[in-house]
Amino acid sequence: MRSICYVNPMETEKSKSSLPDVAKESGSTNLLHQLDLKWVGMQDIESRILWPANSTDETYFLPARVQIQVSLNKGNCRGIHMSRLFLMVQEKLGAKEFSFQLLREILNESLFTHLEMSDSARMQIDFEIPKMQTSLKSGISSIRNYPVSFEVKNILGQLQESIELKVLYSSTCPASGALSRQLIQNRFQQVFSDKRNLSTEDVEKWLISTDGMIATPHAQRSWAKIKFQPRPEFVSESFAMPLLCENLIKDVEFALGTPVQSAVKRIDEQEFARLNSENMMFCEDAARKLKGYFLDHLQWKLVDGEVHHVESLHPHEAVAFF
Repeated sequence: MRSICYVNPMETEKSKSSLPDVAKESGSTNLLHQLDLKWVGMQDIESRILWPANSTDETYFLPARVQIQVSLNKGNCRGIHMSRLFLMVQEKLGAKEFSFQLLREILNESLFTHLEMSDSARMQIDFEIPKMQTSLKSGISSIRNYPVSFEVKNILGQLQESIELKVLYSSTCPASGALSRQLIQNRFQQVFSDKRNLSTEDVEKWLISTDGMIATPHAQRSWAKIKFQPRPEFVSESFAMPLLCENLIKDVEFALGTPVQSAVKRIDEQEFARLNSENMMFCEDAARKLKGYFLDHLQWKLVDGEVHHVESLHPHEAVAFF
C-alpha cells in the first residue's frame, strides 16, 4: 500500500528562508560594491510576441528575443532580481497584441520591482516581420522577412522609444559601370572602324551578341540598418503596428531604389537589371539617399544608420555611417 506524505507549510517556508542569498549580503565594506552600473539584466531571452495580421482581425505568434536591463545605482545593492525580469517577459509579452504601450507597461513594472536599486530601465525586442512582396513586373507575390528591433528606455523618468530596421538591397558600383562602358565603346570602335556605311541593323545585331557586352559592372547584395524615433505628434495607439512598420519599410526601399527581390520571373529580373543600371551607387550614395529621404519626414526622426556593401570585387566590405 502506497504511503501518503503530508508536508507542513510552515516547514516549507522555513526551508525556503534557509536558502542562502548572497546578493542580499551588505557590500558596504567593499568599495567595489558601491560603484554604480549603467545596465544589469539579461540578453537574448527566448520569447514570443502576439503580432496582428495586417488585413484581418486575427493575430499570430512570432518568435522574439528580448534584452531587458535595469540600472544598479541606488541603495548600495549587490545584485538585481533576474528571475522577476525573466518571468515578467514570459508572462506579459505574448499576452497582449504587440504595441509600444505594451512595452511601456512591461518596462514600468520592471522598474517598479527594482525601486530600491534602480532609477532607469531599458528593453529591446528583436524579431522578424513577415511582409508580402509583389514582383516588379509579373505580379507574383511571396513573403519577405525583415529584421526589426523595438527599444524602449526609461531614463530618470524620461521615456525614449525607437525602431531599428534592416533592409537588403542591391548596389552596382558606378566606377565599375564606367569602366565596363569604356571597354564596350573600345570594342565597338574596333569592330566597326572600317565600316563607313554603318546601318542600324548592324549595330542592333552587334549589341545583342556576346561581343556587344564584353564587360559587366560588379554588383553586390547590400544592407542598411536604420534607427528611427517616432515624432511625438505622430505617436498614437490607434495606428496598426503592422501597417506602421510596413510603410516604414516601403519608405526605406523606395529611397534606395533597388530592394532585394524574392520570387521573380525573367521579366522581373530584366526590370531589376534596369533599376540597378539607373541606381548605381557607392556606399556613400546609399547613405545620403536614406539620410536625405528621412531628413524632414513627417512621421519618423532618423536617429542613425549604416550601410554595408558586401563587395564582390574585394574580400572586405564598403561601409558608411550616418
